[in-house]
Amino acid sequence: SGLSRKYHTLEHIYHCLEEFNGIKDFAENSDALEMAVWFHDIVYKPNAQDNEEKSAQLASRYLELMALPEKFRKQVERLILATKHNYIPEDMDLKLILDIDLSSLGSPIEEFKKRTEKIRQEYRGFSEVEFRQGIHDFAHSLLSRESIYLTPQFKARYEEKARRNLETLLVKIPT
Repeated sequence: SGLSRKYHTLEHIYHCLEEFNGIKDFAENSDALEMAVWFHDIVYKPNAQDNEEKSAQLASRYLELMALPEKFRKQVERLILATKHNYIPEDMDLKLILDIDLSSLGSPIEEFKKRTEKIRQEYRGFSEVEFRQGIHDFAHSLLSRESIYLTPQFKARYEEKARRNLETLLVKIPT
């Protein structure tokens, strides 16, 4: 339910929309990208493996009710599904939504810590060991990449800070 959300809230969406506003001129289809930002976490359950699929389906239904073309709906779905962060895309708009979604990793350290605490609250149904392992795996997977961010705009703005934040997190949350 929405009441259990602490991080994946409208505040996260507003943050993502602010990031979108700064890069929308680089998007191939800025309307689809903006729509995907709005909908990408509309369904969010910490223990679910299909949040992105359900969010994409819900977005598609709403866009269909708004009589938007199927091609547009499919592009929004594709963008939302990319936020599973389970592959590195070639498409610029897919790269942009992934970078937007991860932009908060490059926040000032105090803000980063508060967001991490909010994520822990969302995952309160998980044991400390399970949560630490999940955070460790996520941070390690990002740090093992050549670059956390996939676009020059986000690399320049956030890469260095995000790496420091994630490295600090790994020291704080050893496995």
